[in-house]
Amino acid sequence: MKRIYRIASIAAAGGAAWAAALQLSIPTPARVAVLLAPLLLLVAFGMYMLLLLVYGALTFRSCPEEAQKLHLDICRARKDLVRQGFAFDKDLQAGLSSDE
Repeated sequence: MKRIYRIASIAAAGGAAWAAALQLSIPTPARVAVLLAPLLLLVAFGMYMLLLLVYGALTFRSCPEEAQKLHLDICRARKDLVRQGFAFDKDLQAGLSSDE
């Protein structure tokens, strides 16, 4: 919970600084920059998050051994459910049985 307080206090300080900058008597181009600062920060943050997501997807480790173990667990669970009387959908059953 302490992290949310830190984020909120940084946002409040940034908002106060932005509001104070709006009160200054500055030339028009600088005033436009001050007015657009929150939007530009939001766009920059979104681009950073997008790049972080792409980087995470590109460096995602493939674990074939774990995938094989998971597939075996699913097959065992399906067989156990069939043994207990559960009826699978025909499309699902045909698709999974071809992988075994």
